[in-house]
Amino acid sequence: MLERTELDELVQRLTHSEFTDGDDVEDARWLRAYLGKIGYLQLGWAYQGSMFICEVSTAWYERYQRLLEVSDEFGGIPIDETDQEEES
Repeated sequence: MLERTELDELVQRLTHSEFTDGDDVEDARWLRAYLGKIGYLQLGWAYQGSMFICEVSTAWYERYQRLLEVSDEFGGIPIDETDQEEES
């Protein structure tokens, strides 16, 4: 279920990141229409010694996951920070 606090944190990380563009921030804000909704469902069960899994997700949840990955990849921290310090 998409919760307000999680979405607000995502918007804040994307807003303060140097590596994301305005479209990502707008996409995150657009997701507010889905607050309180279920976007991903996973069912698993065992049958005759085998495990079965069924996963279903909505298009908006997949967009949310992509935005989470974008915000986690960089997190506003320069990638080559240690190399720049060593060169100085």
